[in-house]
Amino acid sequence: WINEMKELGKTWTWVQIFENRGAIMGCSNPHPHCQIWASSFMPSEPERKDKQLREYYTRHKKPLLIDYVNRELEKK
Repeated sequence: WINEMKELGKTWTWVQIFENRGAIMGCSNPHPHCQIWASSFMPSEPERKDKQLREYYTRHKKPLLIDYVNRELEKK
């Protein structure tokens, strides 16, 4: 799946891998399986998160996740 995602990511703006849990989700294929979806646009929620993360990086010159991990480690 990683190779597929990398390859599709060269062409498409948004690539998403997800697990379809078969009949539970209304799928005609009864067993759980993964699927990949690629689109020329980014869905609204990920687009908002991406914008916020980019703004954080611009202000602080480092990824938000780095600061988050450091704060969690300080709690220990």
